[in-house]
Amino acid sequence: MKLLFVRHASAADPLDFWGDDLLRPLTEEGVRKARRLFKLLARFYAAPELIVSSDAVRAVQTADLLAEVFPKAARAHTAQLNPGADHATLVRWLRELDRELERVALVGHEPDISRMVGGAVARGPLNIEVKKAACIEVDCNRIGRGELTLLLPPWAVP
Repeated sequence: MKLLFVRHASAADPLDFWGDDLLRPLTEEGVRKARRLFKLLARFYAAPELIVSSDAVRAVQTADLLAEVFPKAARAHTAQLNPGADHATLVRWLRELDRELERVALVGHEPDISRMVGGAVARGPLNIEVKKAACIEVDCNRIGRGELTLLLPPWAVP
C-alpha cells in the first residue's frame, strides 16, 4: 500500500491562538502555499483512494486542500492521527484499514510524521525534516514496514 504522509500547512501561531490547540486554523499563506504544492503533486501522482486527517482543524483544512486536487478520494478523520501519534499508532491503524485500498493519504503533524516514516523505513529514528505541507510517500506493508519512494518539499513550488 502506498501511504502519502502530508504535514498540515502553516497554521496560526500557537502563542497567538487562545483556545484548544486542535482548533488552530491554517493561515492564508499556508492555504496558498499548500494549494500550489498539491496542484504540482496532482500533475504526476496517482490519486489516493482515501484521505484521512487528524481531528485538528489545521489538518482537516489541509486535507480539504488535498481533496481539491484529488476530488474522487473518500474522506475521513481520526483521533489516532492527532498530535502524539507514532509508528505504533500507524501499525494499529493499518490493521483496521480496508485491505483493498492501494493508496491512502494521511494528513498529520510533526514530529509524528517523522516518527511514523522513521519507524516504517528505518525501524527507528530517521533524520528527516518534514516541513509544513510536505508530502512523503512510503510503500508500506500491513505491519508498518516500507520504503520511502517520494519526498516533495514545499519549496518545490516557488
